[in-house]
Amino acid sequence: MGALLLTITGGEPLVRRDFFEIARHAREKRFAVILFSSGTLIREREADRIRDLSPLRVEISVHGAEAETHDSITGVRGSYEKAWHAVRLLKKRGIRVYLKGPLMDRNCLQAVRIREQTREEGLECGFDTIIVPKNDGSPGAVGHRMRPEQLRDLMENEILFPPEKLRIFPTDPEGPPCKAGHNSLHIGPTGDVMPCMQLMTVAGNVREGTVREIWRNSVFNEIRSVKGTDIAVCRDCHIRDFCGRCPGIAQLEDGDPLGPSRIACIHARIASDLYHRRKGAWWRNMGPTFHSGVKPL
Repeated sequence: MGALLLTITGGEPLVRRDFFEIARHAREKRFAVILFSSGTLIREREADRIRDLSPLRVEISVHGAEAETHDSITGVRGSYEKAWHAVRLLKKRGIRVYLKGPLMDRNCLQAVRIREQTREEGLECGFDTIIVPKNDGSPGAVGHRMRPEQLRDLMENEILFPPEKLRIFPTDPEGPPCKAGHNSLHIGPTGDVMPCMQLMTVAGNVREGTVREIWRNSVFNEIRSVKGTDIAVCRDCHIRDFCGRCPGIAQLEDGDPLGPSRIACIHARIASDLYHRRKGAWWRNMGPTFHSGVKPL
Protein backbone atom coordinates (compact mmCIF):
# COMPACT_ATOMS: atom_id res chain seq x y z
CA MET A 1 0.00 0.00 0.00
CA GLY A 2 3.06 2.28 -0.01
CA ALA A 3 3.24 2.78 3.75
CA LEU A 4 6.66 3.84 5.03
CA LEU A 5 6.48 4.85 8.71
CA LEU A 6 5.47 2.43 11.45
CA THR A 7 5.30 3.82 14.98
CA ILE A 8 5.25 1.21 17.72
CA THR A 9 3.82 2.58 20.93
CA GLY A 10 1.77 1.59 23.97
CA GLY A 11 1.55 1.82 26.96
CA GLU A 12 5.09 0.56 27.02
CA PRO A 13 5.93 -1.58 23.95
CA LEU A 14 8.85 -3.36 25.63
CA VAL A 15 6.45 -4.96 28.11
CA ARG A 16 5.67 -7.44 25.32
CA ARG A 17 8.02 -10.40 25.32
CA ASP A 18 7.78 -10.57 21.53
CA PHE A 19 8.46 -6.87 20.96
CA PHE A 20 11.77 -7.43 19.21
CA GLU A 21 10.29 -10.17 17.06
CA ILE A 22 7.56 -7.79 15.92
CA ALA A 23 9.97 -4.89 15.36
CA ARG A 24 12.43 -7.09 13.46
CA HIS A 25 9.63 -8.33 11.20
CA ALA A 26 8.63 -4.72 10.53
CA ARG A 27 12.18 -3.86 9.49
CA GLU A 28 12.30 -6.92 7.22
CA LYS A 29 9.16 -5.52 5.59
CA ARG A 30 11.19 -2.32 5.04
CA PHE A 31 9.19 -0.09 7.38
CA ALA A 32 10.98 2.89 8.91
CA VAL A 33 10.32 2.11 12.56
CA ILE A 34 9.77 4.74 15.27
CA LEU A 35 9.60 3.60 18.89
CA PHE A 36 7.75 5.42 21.67
CA SER A 37 8.95 4.36 25.13
CA SER A 38 9.22 5.41 28.75
CA GLY A 39 12.80 4.12 28.69
CA THR A 40 12.35 2.26 31.96
CA LEU A 41 12.92 -1.17 30.41
CA ILE A 42 15.87 -0.19 28.20
CA ARG A 43 19.14 -1.52 29.61
CA GLU A 44 22.41 -2.46 27.89
CA ARG A 45 21.01 -5.58 26.22
CA GLU A 46 17.82 -3.87 25.05
CA ALA A 47 19.80 -0.88 23.78
CA ASP A 48 21.98 -3.24 21.71
CA ARG A 49 18.91 -4.92 20.23
CA ILE A 50 17.31 -1.56 19.42
CA ARG A 51 20.53 -0.50 17.69
CA ASP A 52 20.39 -3.67 15.60
CA LEU A 53 16.90 -2.64 14.42
CA SER A 54 18.27 0.67 13.04
CA PRO A 55 15.13 2.59 14.02
CA LEU A 56 14.42 5.98 12.50
CA ARG A 57 14.30 7.33 16.06
CA VAL A 58 13.32 6.48 19.62
CA GLU A 59 11.06 8.94 21.46
CA ILE A 60 11.28 8.89 25.24
CA SER A 61 8.93 10.64 27.64
CA VAL A 62 10.33 13.06 30.21
CA HIS A 63 7.84 14.59 32.62
CA GLY A 64 10.04 16.91 34.62
CA ALA A 65 13.45 18.49 35.05
CA GLU A 66 14.03 16.54 38.25
CA ALA A 67 13.27 13.07 39.60
CA GLU A 68 10.73 14.26 42.16
CA THR A 69 8.45 15.82 39.55
CA HIS A 70 8.88 13.14 36.90
CA ASP A 71 8.36 10.25 39.30
CA SER A 72 5.33 11.87 40.92
CA ILE A 73 3.66 12.05 37.50
CA THR A 74 4.56 8.53 36.37
CA GLY A 75 3.83 7.10 39.80
CA VAL A 76 7.00 4.98 39.58
CA ARG A 77 9.94 5.77 41.84
CA GLY A 78 13.22 5.72 39.93
CA SER A 79 11.57 6.17 36.51
CA TYR A 80 13.36 9.49 35.91
CA GLU A 81 16.81 7.99 36.37
CA LYS A 82 15.87 4.98 34.25
CA ALA A 83 14.57 7.20 31.44
CA TRP A 84 17.77 9.26 31.32
CA HIS A 85 19.91 6.12 31.59
CA ALA A 86 18.08 4.76 28.52
CA VAL A 87 18.58 8.05 26.68
CA ARG A 88 22.34 7.89 27.21
CA LEU A 89 22.58 4.20 26.32
CA LEU A 90 20.80 4.84 23.03
CA LYS A 91 22.75 8.01 22.27
CA LYS A 92 26.02 6.15 22.87
CA ARG A 93 24.96 3.66 20.20
CA GLY A 94 24.29 6.38 17.64
CA ILE A 95 20.51 6.10 17.82
CA ARG A 96 18.55 9.28 17.26
CA VAL A 97 16.68 10.07 20.48
CA TYR A 98 13.86 12.59 20.79
CA LEU A 99 12.59 13.64 24.21
CA LYS A 100 9.01 14.73 24.72
CA GLY A 101 6.38 15.13 27.36
CA PRO A 102 3.04 16.68 28.22
CA LEU A 103 3.08 20.00 30.04
CA MET A 104 0.56 20.38 32.83
CA ASP A 105 0.00 22.38 35.98
CA ARG A 106 2.55 20.27 37.88
CA ASN A 107 5.52 20.60 35.55
CA CYS A 108 4.97 23.60 33.26
CA LEU A 109 7.41 25.78 35.20
CA GLN A 110 10.16 23.25 34.44
CA ALA A 111 9.78 23.39 30.66
CA VAL A 112 12.75 25.72 30.09
CA ARG A 113 14.97 23.59 32.32
CA ILE A 114 13.93 20.45 30.44
CA ARG A 115 14.80 22.18 27.16
CA GLU A 116 18.20 23.21 28.53
CA GLN A 117 18.91 19.67 29.76
CA THR A 118 18.17 18.16 26.36
CA ARG A 119 20.30 20.73 24.55
CA GLU A 120 23.21 20.00 26.89
CA GLU A 121 22.89 16.36 25.83
CA GLY A 122 22.77 17.38 22.16
CA LEU A 123 19.19 16.14 21.78
CA GLU A 124 15.92 17.45 20.44
CA CYS A 125 12.81 17.80 22.54
CA GLY A 126 9.19 18.83 22.21
CA PHE A 127 6.15 19.38 24.38
CA ASP A 128 2.44 18.78 24.20
CA THR A 129 0.35 21.42 25.96
CA ILE A 130 -2.99 19.62 25.80
CA ILE A 131 -3.99 16.98 28.33
CA VAL A 132 -6.85 14.96 26.86
CA PRO A 133 -9.65 12.90 28.38
CA LYS A 134 -9.22 9.15 28.65
CA ASN A 135 -10.26 7.07 25.66
CA ASP A 136 -13.44 6.06 27.48
CA GLY A 137 -14.37 9.73 27.81
CA SER A 138 -13.52 9.98 31.51
CA PRO A 139 -12.42 13.59 32.14
CA GLY A 140 -10.22 12.88 35.18
CA ALA A 141 -6.91 13.67 33.49
CA VAL A 142 -8.23 17.01 32.21
CA GLY A 143 -7.95 18.35 35.76
CA HIS A 144 -4.16 18.37 35.31
CA ARG A 145 -4.27 20.85 32.42
CA MET A 146 -2.58 24.19 32.74
CA ARG A 147 -4.89 27.04 33.58
CA PRO A 148 -5.24 29.58 30.73
CA GLU A 149 -3.00 32.06 32.56
CA GLN A 150 -0.32 29.36 32.98
CA LEU A 151 -0.57 28.50 29.30
CA ARG A 152 -0.24 32.17 28.32
CA ASP A 153 2.82 32.62 30.55
CA LEU A 154 4.38 29.54 28.95
CA MET A 155 3.62 30.60 25.38
CA GLU A 156 5.07 34.06 26.02
CA ASN A 157 8.48 32.40 26.28
CA GLU A 158 9.96 32.75 22.80
CA ILE A 159 12.53 30.04 23.49
CA LEU A 160 9.74 27.51 23.85
CA PHE A 161 7.30 29.13 21.45
CA PRO A 162 9.00 31.15 18.70
CA PRO A 163 6.60 33.11 16.46
CA GLU A 164 6.57 30.44 13.76
CA LYS A 165 5.21 27.94 16.29
CA LEU A 166 2.33 30.18 17.32
CA ARG A 167 0.76 30.37 13.89
CA ILE A 168 -0.40 27.27 12.10
CA PHE A 169 -0.20 28.05 8.42
CA PRO A 170 -3.54 28.37 6.64
CA THR A 171 -4.91 25.23 5.07
CA ASP A 172 -7.37 24.82 2.25
CA PRO A 173 -10.86 25.09 3.80
CA GLU A 174 -12.00 22.58 1.20
CA GLY A 175 -9.33 20.17 2.38
CA PRO A 176 -9.47 17.68 5.27
CA PRO A 177 -9.61 19.05 8.84
CA CYS A 178 -6.86 16.58 9.79
CA LYS A 179 -4.78 13.87 8.16
CA ALA A 180 -6.27 10.92 10.05
CA GLY A 181 -7.62 8.41 7.57
CA HIS A 182 -5.82 10.16 4.72
CA ASN A 183 -2.17 9.29 5.27
CA SER A 184 -2.27 7.37 8.55
CA LEU A 185 -4.20 4.86 10.61
CA HIS A 186 -3.97 3.28 14.05
CA ILE A 187 -4.07 -0.41 14.93
CA GLY A 188 -4.87 -1.00 18.61
CA PRO A 189 -3.65 -3.86 20.83
CA THR A 190 -6.78 -5.93 20.14
CA GLY A 191 -6.48 -5.48 16.37
CA ASP A 192 -9.10 -2.74 16.03
CA VAL A 193 -8.30 -0.31 13.22
CA MET A 194 -9.07 3.39 13.72
CA PRO A 195 -8.23 6.60 11.85
CA CYS A 196 -5.83 7.61 14.65
CA MET A 197 -5.12 7.04 18.33
CA GLN A 198 -7.32 10.01 19.24
CA LEU A 199 -10.26 9.45 16.91
CA MET A 200 -11.60 6.21 18.32
CA THR A 201 -13.97 5.25 15.50
CA VAL A 202 -13.47 1.53 14.90
CA ALA A 203 -13.44 0.75 11.19
CA GLY A 204 -12.64 -2.96 11.43
CA ASN A 205 -10.27 -5.50 12.94
CA VAL A 206 -7.17 -7.06 11.42
CA ARG A 207 -8.28 -10.49 12.69
CA GLU A 208 -11.37 -10.23 10.50
CA GLY A 209 -10.10 -8.44 7.41
CA THR A 210 -6.97 -7.03 5.80
CA VAL A 211 -5.73 -3.51 6.38
CA ARG A 212 -6.25 -2.82 2.68
CA GLU A 213 -9.91 -3.84 2.89
CA ILE A 214 -10.49 -1.79 6.03
CA TRP A 215 -8.72 1.24 4.56
CA ARG A 216 -11.15 1.19 1.65
CA ASN A 217 -14.36 0.56 3.61
CA SER A 218 -17.25 2.92 4.28
CA VAL A 219 -15.96 4.16 7.65
CA PHE A 220 -12.70 5.45 6.20
CA ASN A 221 -14.43 6.72 3.07
CA GLU A 222 -16.84 8.74 5.21
CA ILE A 223 -13.96 10.24 7.22
CA ARG A 224 -12.14 11.14 4.02
CA SER A 225 -15.24 12.90 2.69
CA VAL A 226 -15.21 15.48 5.50
CA LYS A 227 -13.92 18.95 4.59
CA GLY A 228 -12.86 21.82 6.78
CA THR A 229 -15.96 23.71 5.71
CA ASP A 230 -18.12 20.95 7.24
CA ILE A 231 -17.11 22.23 10.69
CA ALA A 232 -19.65 25.03 10.64
CA VAL A 233 -18.65 26.66 13.91
CA CYS A 234 -15.05 27.10 12.67
CA ARG A 235 -15.80 28.06 9.07
CA ASP A 236 -15.61 31.83 9.51
CA CYS A 237 -13.44 31.97 12.63
CA HIS A 238 -10.93 34.82 12.38
CA ILE A 239 -8.27 32.95 14.39
CA ARG A 240 -8.51 29.71 12.44
CA ASP A 241 -4.87 30.02 11.33
CA PHE A 242 -3.79 29.60 14.96
CA CYS A 243 -5.97 26.61 15.71
CA GLY A 244 -4.71 23.04 16.03
CA ARG A 245 -8.20 21.61 16.49
CA CYS A 246 -8.31 17.80 16.72
CA PRO A 247 -11.57 16.02 15.74
CA GLY A 248 -10.75 13.21 18.16
CA ILE A 249 -10.36 15.54 21.14
CA ALA A 250 -13.52 17.41 20.11
CA GLN A 251 -15.38 14.11 20.09
CA LEU A 252 -13.98 12.91 23.42
CA GLU A 253 -14.41 16.16 25.30
CA ASP A 254 -17.28 17.95 23.59
CA GLY A 255 -19.17 15.06 22.00
CA ASP A 256 -18.93 15.93 18.31
CA PRO A 257 -15.95 15.48 15.95
CA LEU A 258 -17.40 18.22 13.74
CA GLY A 259 -18.32 20.54 16.60
CA PRO A 260 -16.36 23.09 18.62
CA SER A 261 -13.35 22.08 20.68
CA ARG A 262 -13.11 24.21 23.81
CA ILE A 263 -9.44 23.54 24.46
CA ALA A 264 -8.51 24.31 20.84
CA CYS A 265 -10.34 27.64 21.09
CA ILE A 266 -8.43 28.57 24.26
CA HIS A 267 -5.09 27.77 22.63
CA ALA A 268 -5.95 29.60 19.43
CA ARG A 269 -7.05 32.78 21.22
CA ILE A 270 -3.84 32.92 23.26
CA ALA A 271 -1.59 32.13 20.26
CA SER A 272 -3.33 34.72 18.06
CA ASP A 273 -3.05 37.43 20.70
CA LEU A 274 0.65 36.76 21.36
CA TYR A 275 1.47 36.51 17.65
CA HIS A 276 -0.11 39.87 16.82
CA ARG A 277 1.46 41.53 19.85
CA ARG A 278 4.90 40.32 18.77
CA LYS A 279 4.28 41.32 15.19
CA GLY A 280 3.24 44.78 16.30
CA ALA A 281 6.30 45.14 18.51
CA TRP A 282 8.59 44.04 15.66
CA TRP A 283 7.03 46.56 13.26
CA ARG A 284 7.32 49.42 15.78
CA ASN A 285 10.97 48.56 16.41
CA MET A 286 11.68 48.64 12.68
CA GLY A 287 10.10 52.09 12.29
CA PRO A 288 13.25 54.22 12.74
CA THR A 289 15.13 52.09 10.22
CA PHE A 290 12.48 52.67 7.56
CA HIS A 291 12.41 56.41 8.32
CA SER A 292 16.17 56.65 7.86
CA GLY A 293 15.82 55.99 4.18
CA VAL A 294 16.49 52.25 4.12
CA LYS A 295 13.78 50.66 2.01
CA PRO A 296 11.93 47.67 3.45
CA LEU A 297 12.24 44.39 1.57
